Amino acid sequence: MEQCMGVGGCTWIFGVQRDDAGVCVDFWGAEGWCGGCAWIFGAQREGAGGARGYLGRRGMVPGRRGVPMRIWAPPTEVQVKTPRVNCPEKVIICLDLAEEMALPKLESFNGSKTNALNISQKMIEMFVRTKHKIDKCHEFALVVVNNDATWLSGFTSDPREVCSCLYDLETVVCKSFNLEGLFNLIQQKIELPVTENVQTIPPPYVVRTILVFGRPGCQPQFSMSEHMKKMLQCPYFFFDVVYIHNGVEEKDDETSWKEMYAFFSSLDTKGTNYKYEVSLTGPAVELHNCMAKLLAHPLQRPFQTHAAYSLLEEDEPPEIEATV
Repeated sequence: MEQCMGVGGCTWIFGVQRDDAGVCVDFWGAEGWCGGCAWIFGAQREGAGGARGYLGRRGMVPGRRGVPMRIWAPPTEVQVKTPRVNCPEKVIICLDLAEEMALPKLESFNGSKTNALNISQKMIEMFVRTKHKIDKCHEFALVVVNNDATWLSGFTSDPREVCSCLYDLETVVCKSFNLEGLFNLIQQKIELPVTENVQTIPPPYVVRTILVFGRPGCQPQFSMSEHMKKMLQCPYFFFDVVYIHNGVEEKDDETSWKEMYAFFSSLDTKGTNYKYEVSLTGPAVELHNCMAKLLAHPLQRPFQTHAAYSLLEEDEPPEIEATV
């Protein structure tokens, strides 16, 4: 097991900072925050733009009430080396509309209670508009997830088109999470880029899915197909997750959300995805902070286990971490 090494401390509303390799990394948001996250596997930086992912094995993780949850993870080591370039992104934002997203449990800025859906809508709009300011070539699509996945807004570089579909949404009672259906939908809508040399030739674009998921005790419907393996192993496809859960408030779900988080971690076959978990018992700003950290380009950001967000000298991370 490897623990996330990210630390809080970022107080930027918007800024740009260069890392040791001179790569531009973009930030937006309030105070940085990163929760403790138990990983099935970790990742280790191997030179500029290179990575070595240490993967777990196929196995079973106990589910709620003794029901096992199957975890898929290749048993081999995967090495990924890609140019650290700021090529256009095709960002697919997947917003969960389960009824848990409407529960008024998060503490807002003024101390009142708000729900995860309201905060998620605002942080997604801020993310889209900020990414558009960084690079107007980025494109965005919106998918809503309940019992099935629905492609709500096609790829567009106009933030107004995405945001116009973002707010007139209602939550529903969801009995299951069809993750396989979500991947099938994405596979129908995208074409993964191919280059002659992954290590030296920049891709024309990358595809990134950001899943905002808020079901603490829902085991996904999932079986690994060949096209899903191809997507997850593609060096130009990224699957980031912001997982919203009940935390310590709901004792019965405490183990369940950790299992779900471990499941999302097990999908990261390259060690290049970012995953965050946020408790409904905490302040709403934590959700904004997680989305802010996802602004960095996936080809340019360090591995999550190496990321640190401190701006103060006395809080500088160890040398083994890459400060972004």
